[in-house]
Amino acid sequence: SFPTRRSSDLFPSHDRRICLIDADIVCYRAAASAEEEEEYVAVARADESMIGILMNARCTKYQTWLSDSDGNYRKQILPSYKAGRRDPPRHLHACRDYLVREWNAWYSSGQEADDALGINQTHETIICSIDKDLDQIAGQHYNWVKNRFYTVSPVEGTRNFYKQLLIGDKQTDNVCGLWRVGEVTAEKLLGELSDIDAMFIATLYAYVDNYNKYKQPLDMLWPHLWTTAQMVKIREKENEYWKPPITLEEALKFMSLDDQVKETIITSEPTIQGEIS
Repeated sequence: SFPTRRSSDLFPSHDRRICLIDADIVCYRAAASAEEEEEYVAVARADESMIGILMNARCTKYQTWLSDSDGNYRKQILPSYKAGRRDPPRHLHACRDYLVREWNAWYSSGQEADDALGINQTHETIICSIDKDLDQIAGQHYNWVKNRFYTVSPVEGTRNFYKQLLIGDKQTDNVCGLWRVGEVTAEKLLGELSDIDAMFIATLYAYVDNYNKYKQPLDMLWPHLWTTAQMVKIREKENEYWKPPITLEEALKFMSLDDQVKETIITSEPTIQGEIS
């Protein structure tokens, strides 16, 4: 049997900061590594990972979350979100149950573990994950697989969000960004911008240019951008949905487009937006 760890004060000699641990990744990696082995092997590896994270991050306390797969608000907006994923490792549920029972893992109601980490990040916490999506969140970070500590500034976090909005996440989450736009192109499109309004305008312009280049209907542009933003945005506040920093009309004023084109884009509001804004 495994030891019960109900206290968060595991290592009193360590720095007094709080680890925010992405339990989804801990469980998935442990289960996947033991696909051909007995359940107790996967559970033991999840346990070892949790101990290792706390030891290496030198945290005295921790909070750890699992995603709410059934109630995820993103699926209400885009039903095809995460569609097509292969079957999970067979010991995944056992690892999740173990972390809930012995490590006080919480299910992040109506959202993903990433969102809970983003909401709870402060100057006293450190996000422990290997998920690049969490690089949208300013503050301290620890990649426990690479044993790498780093800090994300507010400007870097915002740039990482807009970069993801350009690229999408088709392979992992079935979220489409712009056609043939990857990491390198997204970096070029954003350039050296550090102002949030300017980043939004540059992203909107890239969408317009891409839609024109590949002859896609412009009345789908804003619903596409808005929906992709909701999918890739990591929450920083409870019940947060992405909203542009300036209005669509204001952003379009900076672009040399025909009035008819602007009107087409403006009038193509996402139908679900009014329900959650």
